[in-house]
Amino acid sequence: LLSGVEAGPNDLAIVQQAMLMLSLGFGFYISVFPFYAWGPMLADETGPLLLTFVMLAFPFFGLVLGLDFIDRYSWLRNSLTLYPALKAIGGITFLTGSLWAVFERNTNRFIAYIIAATTGFSMLLLSMGHNKETVNLFLYAQICTVLVIMTLATSIALMQGKTGNNNWVEWKGLGRRFPFLSSAAIVSVLSLCGIPLMAHFPVRNMLLANLVVFEPVWWMVLIASTTLLISAFRWLAIFFSSERLPAGIESETSTEK
Repeated sequence: LLSGVEAGPNDLAIVQQAMLMLSLGFGFYISVFPFYAWGPMLADETGPLLLTFVMLAFPFFGLVLGLDFIDRYSWLRNSLTLYPALKAIGGITFLTGSLWAVFERNTNRFIAYIIAATTGFSMLLLSMGHNKETVNLFLYAQICTVLVIMTLATSIALMQGKTGNNNWVEWKGLGRRFPFLSSAAIVSVLSLCGIPLMAHFPVRNMLLANLVVFEPVWWMVLIASTTLLISAFRWLAIFFSSERLPAGIESETSTEK
């Protein structure tokens, strides 16, 4: 289909078919809404670290491949529907992933929804246009996301290993026994919210500055960030509650700290 578009770029039927097939292919590949359902299902089968690696690798390479397609085909780069579609799908993915995360008690599934939300946010960044500044901002956001989510997954994996439980609602008082691990998890979620002085704040601030205030996507980003903030405060309230963990659970080692 792409070859046909290159041969006859004025053939509207071929262009629409190529756009549809590309959209579906990349939608499956990078797991946008509603195709990220496999992530939470995988979370029930494996641990946080392997889950994080798989769910971060597929969207990242898929988005980079998408950038290559946009750069290679001028008709795709100049399409009037490409960037609005990226903005709409990215906003919905970011919002729904964040909403599912705030109601999720299983820590592995929580990570899966968080990664789905960050994929939507990456698409929102790419919807700002095809230029050097946008690509640099996208790559900076990917570095921040990998560091933050790997920190979150590592701290959750260590806490799961010590408690033998992956339901964070039952981790009451965990912060008193594991202050470093629990603080790392909370700070990671706060960074994804775009809190000032955190890694994602410059990216979130620049994205909101490039969106029109009355645009629906602007409100999607705001609501999604608020729900992630609620998740961080819920974790904070649970981890540092007055209840104490049962005896026999080992404290943090110096290596874990």
